[in-house]
Amino acid sequence: MQKQKGYTLIELMIGLLVGLIVLSAVIYAFISTLRSSADILNSARLNREMSNLSDIVAGELRRIGYWPVNSGTDSPFGASPDLALLPAGNNGVDATCILYSYYNDSVSPGAQIYRGMAMVSGALYYSDVSSGSLSSTTNCDPVGDGWAELSNPSFLTVNDFSLTLECYAVLTAASTAYNDCKTTAGASYTRAISFELDVELDSDSSWTSSISDTVKLQNDLSN
Repeated sequence: MQKQKGYTLIELMIGLLVGLIVLSAVIYAFISTLRSSADILNSARLNREMSNLSDIVAGELRRIGYWPVNSGTDSPFGASPDLALLPAGNNGVDATCILYSYYNDSVSPGAQIYRGMAMVSGALYYSDVSSGSLSSTTNCDPVGDGWAELSNPSFLTVNDFSLTLECYAVLTAASTAYNDCKTTAGASYTRAISFELDVELDSDSSWTSSISDTVKLQNDLSN
């Protein structure tokens, strides 16, 4: 009688167990790689978006009150405001919208133009209205003509966009903050705007980023 050859039931079960362990290790490594790749992608996109938004905001703020000496006319900003923070964003009070004006060399002929930035319903908006006045656009309504989204609402949710105007009267060696610029006759004022951005990913709210910066306005005021 010929002896039968093959694997016993115990050997087959041990082989299956070893195979399952190896397969589990491979699946775990694959899932970890996917998670790591997603984290790297989310981090890169979030950092890039935040960098772009903060650069745009800071760059626009630096334009406020610009008026070239060779424009042929005096700057109007000594007698009228060149910015408005809403709601009621005086010194030390946060606002969620800014309206501002500056001289634009790119239009022909050069002229005073009006711009705005505002956060509404989780998105950051920008207004490129070329004419008007700060008093006529104080509703900061991005639904109106001339407003466009700066942030991508399908990718980011803007949780906070706050601005604070800081005015300092140069009266003594130590600067003194005032609730509003140009409140004391005969004083010169330096001005700065602090802003803060706080965003999160729409696809994963655990991914958040925030940035804050202070921009000194180049054109100071004097009474």
